[in-house]
Amino acid sequence: IHTVEEHSHFHFIIIMVAAGDDEKVLQQRLVSKETVFLGTSISRIAARFHAFLGAVQQEGEADEDAHPAKKQRCEAAYDVTQRELQLYSLEVAKAQIVSLGAEHEIEAYKSRGKEIEEKVKKEAEKVEQLKAQLEEEKEIQRRKEEYEALAKVANALPPQAKTTAEIAKIRDQLQSLEKDSSLMSQEVDLRGKQFRTLLQSVADLQATFREDKEMEALKKGADAGAKVKKESEEDDQMKMSDA
Repeated sequence: IHTVEEHSHFHFIIIMVAAGDDEKVLQQRLVSKETVFLGTSISRIAARFHAFLGAVQQEGEADEDAHPAKKQRCEAAYDVTQRELQLYSLEVAKAQIVSLGAEHEIEAYKSRGKEIEEKVKKEAEKVEQLKAQLEEEKEIQRRKEEYEALAKVANALPPQAKTTAEIAKIRDQLQSLEKDSSLMSQEVDLRGKQFRTLLQSVADLQATFREDKEMEALKKGADAGAKVKKESEEDDQMKMSDA
């Protein structure tokens, strides 16, 4: 795809071939951009054409033998007008070529833009893959650090055989303690029963003691009553004797 500058240079070559050595001034105008498409060029053509029409009118009104200079001016105006038309045609062709080159460049930019978008998309996917890989590496590193920490703790502990022996010893001690605890529990139950029996015996003795005291008190009361009654009877008898 050619750029705008390449198309302009190519068009300059076309002008050189089409115009010839006698039209170097027109070529220079194209190269130096003295004319402006749809602007100055149309104004120049209109001016040249009006000049040519004026020369033709003057030629028609004058005698050909009496006024040869007017005929030359008419031909010169025709030539100038024709060159302006040729230049305008070349400028139109140049504008078309430049426009075509611009369209090609736009298409090229669009294609390049799509390529860039694809590359950006691929790079974004690579970035995401790298992020995932980084997270995976971080997880591996974290697990490795945890493993090393656990390994240090494990190395600080005693050997497994020694630990197993200690565990077995502790189990034996626990079994012995459980046996002692069972015996002590039985002993406590026995002592509890004995204590409850003792308490019941004490309670029975206390009840018996209270009953004995009550019986003795009743007996003493009965004796005192009998004595009082007897004394009363004796007093009654003495009173009767005195009477």
